[in-house]
Amino acid sequence: MSAEQQVAELVCQKFNCTLKKMPIKYGLDYAALRDQEICAFIELKCRNNPMRQYPDYMLSMHKLMSAQQILMTTALQCYLVVSWTDAIGYTEINPDCYHYGISGRKDRQDPDDIEPVGYISIDQFKIIHRY
Repeated sequence: MSAEQQVAELVCQKFNCTLKKMPIKYGLDYAALRDQEICAFIELKCRNNPMRQYPDYMLSMHKLMSAQQILMTTALQCYLVVSWTDAIGYTEINPDCYHYGISGRKDRQDPDDIEPVGYISIDQFKIIHRY
């Protein structure tokens, strides 16, 4: 089982829901369902560093725009769930609480990896599991 699948199972247990993987065109990873109705949308990330290694979590502007569009269309909240090496946490995707910049991966020599991003303070995350 992949790391993402393990985290997805924990989310289902903690929040009494099931997760349905969404097509890539929606921009976020999962729809969360209760009683066969969508109750939220989730972007799930697995990282290989401790939670507090950086003061902020960086999320692509594309993900933020996708979450905002889903919220405006459905009035259902979107959440970011992140698994770090020492904890799993979540936060609402709320662009009003972020600051913005240009950043991204520089190790793949792909110019599309550098893009507008939102920085989410690590303090915004609520812990659901510690390792």
